[in-house]
Amino acid sequence: MDLTTPSADEDKTRGSIHFQEHRLSNRVTVDRNLVHRAATSEVLLTDWRQIDEHTFLSAAQWPRGHSLYGTTDEHLDPLFVGETIRQAGILITHVGYGVPRGHKMIMKNLKWTCEPANLRSPEGPLQCEVMIRASKVLQGRGTANGMTLDFLLKRKGQWLAEGTGMVRCLVPKVYERVRWHGEPRVIGPAPVVPPAAPGEVGRLLHRDVVLGPADESGGRDLRVVTKHPVFFDHRLDHVPGMLLFEAMRQAAVATTGGRLSSVVAAEGDFPHFVELDRTCRVVAEPLGRESDPVLVRFVQDGRVVAHGSIMLCASPTGE
Repeated sequence: MDLTTPSADEDKTRGSIHFQEHRLSNRVTVDRNLVHRAATSEVLLTDWRQIDEHTFLSAAQWPRGHSLYGTTDEHLDPLFVGETIRQAGILITHVGYGVPRGHKMIMKNLKWTCEPANLRSPEGPLQCEVMIRASKVLQGRGTANGMTLDFLLKRKGQWLAEGTGMVRCLVPKVYERVRWHGEPRVIGPAPVVPPAAPGEVGRLLHRDVVLGPADESGGRDLRVVTKHPVFFDHRLDHVPGMLLFEAMRQAAVATTGGRLSSVVAAEGDFPHFVELDRTCRVVAEPLGRESDPVLVRFVQDGRVVAHGSIMLCASPTGE
């Protein structure tokens, strides 16, 4: 896994498309249904343009007062990058490839890298532009069934972040077959898991802690609170990917004793759905130095249902 971020002497204005030539607006958000959000306040994208058959631009705005990814020290949470990429990918499937709104999106993998120091925004919301390029588009009957998406985020013409992911787009009947293998079941309540101490995992509020206390082996149970206003902005039948990325971050922060907390890069693969109503173990493996990636596995019913790696650095403020 290549989780390196560009060095200081690399070109931060990479990308063949000049973002300035396609002025985008930040006045209003895009239709919340196009990014699969119930609350307008959770929509980060504000505009979009199609540049050519498989290239698109979108504008994004990150509020400093966001309830989960906001800031108290002028630096926004790097996980805004992951959520922005997630929303941009869903948007493009709908507006660029005609995927109907009722289709289900399954993100098979997602990774990104950023420079946390560039996420400082002392005077207002952070505004950026996202270039999205689609490839390996799988065509179905009149619509796309899936594609690989590459993302480049710029702020005032300068490199901010980049990422890539693969998404499948399924009609409801196919989703039901893939999801339940022909045997739908009633989803029970999530296991009750007490939260770890917020400071131990880099959070301020118990509400946002998605891990339980560590056991003797260092593993933790995944804590799923289905009433969380961001992770469960709308009803879901599985644990969402952004909660898993947050769990990866919290598990990695805990391995450093809280000394490192900002995400430089993250990568996740999701071969199976993570069930809401079954215990899921989260196991973090540091590779050596604190600045090396931390490998994280999610184990449920005796198998690895998701896995990834995450790289941390010290807070840009030195906290």
